Amino acid sequence: MPATPRSTVSAAPRLKFLEYGDGYQQVARDGINALDREMTLVHEYLDSVVAGTLRAFLTANYGQVVTCPTVGDNITRNWLLREWSEQFDGNTSFQFQVKLIETH
Repeated sequence: MPATPRSTVSAAPRLKFLEYGDGYQQVARDGINALDREMTLVHEYLDSVVAGTLRAFLTANYGQVVTCPTVGDNITRNWLLREWSEQFDGNTSFQFQVKLIETH
């Protein structure tokens, strides 16, 4: 099920800062996989059947690693299914926001 354009990916590098006594500072990557990515998938306007299927998948895989393409570059990566929220519009459709953290 495709995500909407409101889906996002953010990345933040993990860095080490080494301070020397003379005021000099050295910055280095913290580890070999020092780029932390977080992806938020937004699925909108889902009917109750599709929402139920997505809810069942999220419940079964919560806290597990799932493999899926990254929004934007479409590269398949491993993601930890961290959390999700759902909203019902009070009429006929559901919206889900799913947060994933890249694993290495």
